[in-house]
Amino acid sequence: MSEISAAKAHRLREIEDGTPVLKGLDEIAAHLRTDPRTLRKMITDGEIKFRRVLGQYRATKQQLDRFIENVGEEG
Repeated sequence: MSEISAAKAHRLREIEDGTPVLKGLDEIAAHLRTDPRTLRKMITDGEIKFRRVLGQYRATKQQLDRFIENVGEEG
C-alpha cells in the first residue's frame, strides 16, 4: 500500500468512525491552547507524539484530551 493510499484509507476510517481529527500544528496548538512553536518543541522533545500523514501532523481530539488530562495529573 502506498503512502497516499494508506493516508486515504486512514481518513476513510476516521470518517466512518466519526472521529474528529485535528490537522496541522496550528489547529492542534489551538486545541491545546498553546503556541505552535511550543507544540513543535514538545514534539521534538518527545513530550507528545503525533501521527504524520503526508507531512502534516494529525491527532484526534480524544488523544489531545487524554494528553491534557495526563498533564493535569502530573502537575
